[in-house]
Amino acid sequence: MIIMGIKSFRFAALAIFLVPLIGYGQSNPLLELGTPVNNETLPQLASESIPYARLRAADREYRSTGRAGSIAAFASLDDGTTYWGLSRDAILHFVNVGERRHLGSWPLDTYRQYAVLWGESPQAAHMFHRPESFKQKYWTVDDPAAFRVGPDVVWSAPPVYARERVGCLARNPLRYGDVNDTGDDELVLFIGNEIQIFSTTEKKVIFAANWVNQDDVGDVANAAIRQAGSEHQLAYRYREQGEDAPQYIAESGRSPAVNDVFPAWRAFAKFYFGDFNEDSRPDLVMWRKLFESRLNSDSEGGFYKKAQGLVHYAFVDGEYVLQETEQEDIVSWLADRDLTWSQGFPRYSECPGEAGELIPEMHDPLLNDPEVLPGFVYGPGEAN
Repeated sequence: MIIMGIKSFRFAALAIFLVPLIGYGQSNPLLELGTPVNNETLPQLASESIPYARLRAADREYRSTGRAGSIAAFASLDDGTTYWGLSRDAILHFVNVGERRHLGSWPLDTYRQYAVLWGESPQAAHMFHRPESFKQKYWTVDDPAAFRVGPDVVWSAPPVYARERVGCLARNPLRYGDVNDTGDDELVLFIGNEIQIFSTTEKKVIFAANWVNQDDVGDVANAAIRQAGSEHQLAYRYREQGEDAPQYIAESGRSPAVNDVFPAWRAFAKFYFGDFNEDSRPDLVMWRKLFESRLNSDSEGGFYKKAQGLVHYAFVDGEYVLQETEQEDIVSWLADRDLTWSQGFPRYSECPGEAGELIPEMHDPLLNDPEVLPGFVYGPGEAN
């Protein structure tokens, strides 16, 4: 499924004001944090926490093995009688602690209306002559601003619990709150570069999206390739391209079958919750931006905005369902509520030294996009 994107938005003048996490009807859901299981918390949890012990037992029972279960985070949504726990390989367990009962387990199933910009495809895809050997999804890019929709449209690694990621939100992968204002708390899970919303009443994933996506070797490898006299595998091709070489280099070019230099890209998504079309039904808006590396010949450093677009989901029959809503209508909803990029969810970093600050990578001046900067105000007319 393909939804056409847009390359420019029309906004009325917006007044920017920064606020802490706010409730339903604005941009950020009010979420409570679960208890993470990591090197710092594990010793005390292992010796003192009954909920943690019960959830480990549930994980072991689910797998029908004698091995101890591996829990990444857990939380109680009631008075402490029952607990939800997330395993490190994305299984949710539900237990009654007082009665010592395992109430159920649910693998996080695939959300079938996953949406990414068409341009979020590996730069070296055209050189992957035998795609089945690379175990990656890709497609030919026609319009990078169009949306590609389906359960398998993201080019990314399998879910992992890396400690250092954009915003460090995956350090505490389980949160909860009434995201859709229905009176019941949902679980909001950060698994790798994905955000998943799980209904505790429907017992299923009701929304999922990749909120950080990239084809980028990273700053350390990028510096090594660009260093004079470097013997990195891509250094020769980088020097050969000269002024036409990108300032930031794509990861997909490092494949042994490719071994070439292409411009890196970085993509981010922001989410907004509320009844935007005022039909007494919860809505969710996703705003995606795609940035590609500038070349050495460019006078400016960093990236340029290659594409962006918005999609609208409505809460129908217990899950968020993609709607065929005009982009201009979605833009108006955000503009009418003074909701800009910097106010979307996720907003604040949880990394050491950055707590309470806007996530730096999503609001980086090197993206060369005034829309992502805090305090940006749209004037009348068109923002490109």
